[in-house]
Amino acid sequence: RFGESTTKNETTKDDTTRYIYSNGDFERSGARWSVRGGIDYSITPRDVISVGANLGSRSFGGDNTQLYQQWTNPATISQKYTSYEESERGGDYITTNLDYTHNFAKKGHTLASQFIFERSNSNDEALSNLWDELGNISSGQKAIEKGPETEYRFKLDYTLPLFEKSKIEAGYQARLETEEAENNMSQYNTTTGAYDFQPLFSHDIEYNTNIHSLYSTYSGEAGKLGYQAGLRGEYTYRFIELLGEDKEFELNRWDFYPTLHLSYALPAEQQLMTSYTRRVSRTRGFYLEPFLTWEDAYNVRQGNPNLKPEYIDSYELSYQKKFKNGNVFSADLYYRITNNKIERIRSVYEPNVFLNSVDNVGKDYSFGTELMFGIDPTRWWHIDLMGNLYDYRQEGVILGEKFDKNSFNWNARFNNTFKLGRWTRVQLNGMYNSPTVTAQGSAEGFMMTSLAVKQDFLKGKLSLTVQMRDLLRTAGHEMESEGPGFYTYRKFRPDWPYISATISIKLNNYRPDRKRSQQNGGMDDMDMGGEF
Repeated sequence: RFGESTTKNETTKDDTTRYIYSNGDFERSGARWSVRGGIDYSITPRDVISVGANLGSRSFGGDNTQLYQQWTNPATISQKYTSYEESERGGDYITTNLDYTHNFAKKGHTLASQFIFERSNSNDEALSNLWDELGNISSGQKAIEKGPETEYRFKLDYTLPLFEKSKIEAGYQARLETEEAENNMSQYNTTTGAYDFQPLFSHDIEYNTNIHSLYSTYSGEAGKLGYQAGLRGEYTYRFIELLGEDKEFELNRWDFYPTLHLSYALPAEQQLMTSYTRRVSRTRGFYLEPFLTWEDAYNVRQGNPNLKPEYIDSYELSYQKKFKNGNVFSADLYYRITNNKIERIRSVYEPNVFLNSVDNVGKDYSFGTELMFGIDPTRWWHIDLMGNLYDYRQEGVILGEKFDKNSFNWNARFNNTFKLGRWTRVQLNGMYNSPTVTAQGSAEGFMMTSLAVKQDFLKGKLSLTVQMRDLLRTAGHEMESEGPGFYTYRKFRPDWPYISATISIKLNNYRPDRKRSQQNGGMDDMDMGGEF
């Protein structure tokens, strides 16, 4: 990835406004490899054991060069600087799984268990230096973060058919995670020219998260009516400790997630559906870091160990129509509420320096409709047209001040899949996201077009996939944010499409589990979604 970035910052204190303007280029690149394999063994006609493993490594890095100009009002002499940043991150990982399935005599009556072990190591390094007009380093810092992460997962699922068209499903799942991180920071000494270790900004930390879930659903049909009701109870225990500093942070809570789905079959391949679901969106690991980290000369970062997960209540009403030629039309009306909304928060740390953190700021609300039309103009061409229009609102408290933001948002996607013979697939996609409000400002809209080509060889055992995202270089981001004593404008513009190539070799008819692949950093061969 190659691109250009522009930033304008203003901070005000004691009747003096300080301005910093920067413009420069960035480059990002990376590579990964993985090997997956599995064995299924039928102990008896009703009992199957599966063993699998996924081994891989990934590395990413980049550099960023910015030209800075800073001044104040009341006016002072303008100063110019050049910053250079480079970073490398990566590590290896291994995942193993052991699955067991027992099929009872009655069709659909099953007991399935799964045990997963994951182990990964990370090593992240970052360097940031600021040069004055004479070519001397005026400030700089090195940061190193490394450590292992271990996760155990166990799942037990039971399915019991009750009547001809109804069944009950129940299960238990446990996720036990431990992560250790060693964070070291050094600052540039302008006298000696060396980078001196900074114990005040260096910490050893340990994260422990245990999640235990019990769940059950009952589903069935009564004539044209289909129904499913479920409930999941979840116990979460999270413990964060700064080793050797006598600082501990604990989260200990129960949560419940009910679901209800109803469907009604109408004549001529039509269907009405309605549902209520409650879901959870968990926090990212680095969002929880309970200490300050210098990112560069003008930015520090601090996590929030008391951060709570987001809980989403979703209400939906849907209509679907299937046509004889295979085309499908659907329309959804939805209302979603996000509780404990997580937002990145920006504030003034000191003059010319920003503090970037995260917090649960309140709630957001989305009320809208989503339309989808799947079309097959020919046997070798499939089109998906999707549109989403919704009213969006955020409300809550940031840094002790109430806020209420609202915008009318929309997005659209136009996806094309071409099957050029048995072994060739081409995808050409386009998408647009409209402008939207954020908790502290707004983000402009952007468009992106993408192309992917997948070619299979040797009867599908060897595959080559080439992806080019943002063909027209329109996926730039433009954002504004403001708060007490500051204003920030940021713009990122790509200079070249993001290009990736993937080679996949299958030794037999093995089919990797899609979810497990994504959880462990795998890349789907033709993943051309709108995320960028």
